[in-house]
Amino acid sequence: VDAGKDQTLVLPVSGATLTATASDADGTLASYAWSKVSGPSATLSGQTTAVLSISALVQGVYVFNIEITDD
Repeated sequence: VDAGKDQTLVLPVSGATLTATASDADGTLASYAWSKVSGPSATLSGQTTAVLSISALVQGVYVFNIEITDD
């Protein structure tokens, strides 16, 4: 699983996209689950897909996690 490189945003940018990539020996991934581990509030969209869209970011340090479940 790869959640992509760390990103640095400079205000007034208030949104970002994170894209996870993963592979499985038999080719099937059962689910994706993004979560915000720490940081100020943000609006998340696509938490159950490979691509997480984040908006309404404010100044701060954010940490996100992706958990991918194999079938």
